[in-house]
Amino acid sequence: MAHATVRMRNDIDLDALTIFEEQARTDPKQASVLTRARAVWTRGSTPAFAGPTRLSSGAKYVMEADLPGAFTGTERAPSRPAPVQHALFGVATCYATCLLSVAAQCGLELEEIRVTVETEVNFSRLLADPNGPPPAGPVRVRVEVMPDTSETLATVREISEVAKARAPGVYMIAHPMPVTVEVTGVR
Repeated sequence: MAHATVRMRNDIDLDALTIFEEQARTDPKQASVLTRARAVWTRGSTPAFAGPTRLSSGAKYVMEADLPGAFTGTERAPSRPAPVQHALFGVATCYATCLLSVAAQCGLELEEIRVTVETEVNFSRLLADPNGPPPAGPVRVRVEVMPDTSETLATVREISEVAKARAPGVYMIAHPMPVTVEVTGVR
């Protein structure tokens, strides 16, 4: 019995990626995945937020976040990331995933990638002045790669713009999107 060899580059299964890409070309609806996150807060809970979710594999997972330290005082110092840090981590990992897959398709082997996403968070609009400066922005992304040869860095600079344009997490913060809010009672 012959075993199929999986073509992997940068931990990306190139055969699976090619199949998914062809499905998306044939039927664009196949490339769409409803993605959901939930945050549950209950008075006095530790962590402040728990986010029960189901992964694409079907496994259950709980994300956790605390309120920002400035909001909790010294009695309940946060021990988990605050909500904005979760959002930035999501953007960083989404961008990195896109960059890794484009690099893999280009034949570029990477050993390590570090993506840092940062923004200045300003609480004055929430706390003091409803017309104050925006609550966050601008967003800065720093990419560090290994190997750090001049050829690798040049290629990553080229594909970083592709990743910036294609990564859903980056797109969500770079382009105004309508946000709808529905309020109901807890059932």
